[in-house]
Amino acid sequence: MTKETKRGRNTQIRVTEVSADMIRRLSRDLFKRYETEHIEHGLKTPSSRLAVDYLIYEAAKAGIGSWPKLDEEHNLWMMITADTKEE
Repeated sequence: MTKETKRGRNTQIRVTEVSADMIRRLSRDLFKRYETEHIEHGLKTPSSRLAVDYLIYEAAKAGIGSWPKLDEEHNLWMMITADTKEE
């Protein structure tokens, strides 16, 4: 009898090369504009995860999609900009 092991979720997302380039450019742009906030939250380089969270945040703001866990704990963009929006 073999023991079945639980597989972790695959968090890798495949995109076209053009889309990947756009995400990289967005990551760099967000890092340049919000470098201090990135560094304060431990992000020392541009982050594609943050860029994707930014796009999700903007979609939610525009009323596109349903996002049950869209808060500072589950969205990197909201986490690094939380202090900025409160001022």
